Amino acid sequence: MAYDFRMPDVGEGIAEGEVLRWFFEVGDKVDEDAPLVEVQTDKAVVEIPSPSAGLLLKRGAEEGEIIDVGKTLAIIGNEESDVQITDVEPAAPFKEENSHTAAPIRDVEVVQAQVNNALDNGSFGKESLPRILAMPSVRKLARDLSVDISLVQGSGPAGRILAEDVRSYVDQPKLQRRMQSAPTLVREIDDTDVDHLSEDLTLEPVASENQGDVRVPLRGLRRKIAAHMVESVSKIPHVTTFDEVEISRLVALRERLKPMALQRGVKLTYLPFVLKAASSLLSRYAYLNSSFDEETQEIVIHGVKNIGVATATTAGLMVPVIKNVDKFSVLDLAVEVDRLANRARDRKASVEELKGSTFSVTNIGVVGGTAATPIINYPDSAILGVYRLAKKPVVIDDELAVGQVLPLSLTFDHRIIDGETGARFLSELCGLLSDPDRLILEMI
Repeated sequence: MAYDFRMPDVGEGIAEGEVLRWFFEVGDKVDEDAPLVEVQTDKAVVEIPSPSAGLLLKRGAEEGEIIDVGKTLAIIGNEESDVQITDVEPAAPFKEENSHTAAPIRDVEVVQAQVNNALDNGSFGKESLPRILAMPSVRKLARDLSVDISLVQGSGPAGRILAEDVRSYVDQPKLQRRMQSAPTLVREIDDTDVDHLSEDLTLEPVASENQGDVRVPLRGLRRKIAAHMVESVSKIPHVTTFDEVEISRLVALRERLKPMALQRGVKLTYLPFVLKAASSLLSRYAYLNSSFDEETQEIVIHGVKNIGVATATTAGLMVPVIKNVDKFSVLDLAVEVDRLANRARDRKASVEELKGSTFSVTNIGVVGGTAATPIINYPDSAILGVYRLAKKPVVIDDELAVGQVLPLSLTFDHRIIDGETGARFLSELCGLLSDPDRLILEMI
């Protein structure tokens, strides 16, 4: 017997996913509910568990390939299994939080036919598999470190791969590993290089007279980001307005509150204050908390205030969403921002945590910069940019003084929001941040 495991709907009505990583090679023994494959959806990376114990006889898509929901993702059985692959309806939605819900997917039609004739490779006997000598613990270490164990040179007896071999492989610069294996002038780098490519290029430039160009496949999260950005700029007429605010009083307030926050294990930044100020204004500026329904040609004003917070990760930009921001205290917001940012950076954010934004904020100031024109997180109608806080000369009560100046920008959908409305929103936001007493009144 064998299971023809179909690609499940891992989100809400997704049509396809990109295979990022297989945890097992063809011919490996797989335990029931063990992580089988990692798939990138429109929003999140999801680990799909195996629906059955047995040998992985076939992979329906390789790493970097797109697979449609309902198509064969894997065939799991044994060397004597009989199976025929037939098209069926897409599997029931898969819930990430409970791998046992994948069980209904197992109930597929199993008919008689020889596996060796049904599957592409013709034979799945042990003699047809690559001979990789490594203990299970070493294979697990390789999977945890996202290493293709077949590329590691073993230093143990008979070429056995040891744990230190895997770690040594990881310690090599990734681009150096690829260059050593293929001296062609135009290089192709696989998915394992993409996540840290910018770091590698910074530490060790790869372009030279001998090496030529480097080609980086647009895969995984980077491919999703590219598609999302193009969709946003092609559908939304972007307009950006800029302002800056002197926030010495807010700086002083934060300094007073920081010790109390630390006692509760919370790192208090300025971002929670910005989120609270913005959410308090969205009630009066409802069109900034809306989206445009292309099909019905209607403006949808949202009844909730869900703010997406742009977060930089090694794989690219992700936007985890804080739901019902207006119901959080500043301290609770600080906790939630930190929690979601860490989950995004660890690539553990769920589909639910990455969807449903009605407004977005990008905090570029943490890495520097005084202005930018952020792209709207489609289908939102606006995104707020927060930049580097700096000491500057300012005029206060006709006196020249040193102020704490925070630059801000607001990019909005000009189909929905007029320039005056955008400028007024940003001006009122500056007023709240410059006067914490007013901000507190807004929050009561």
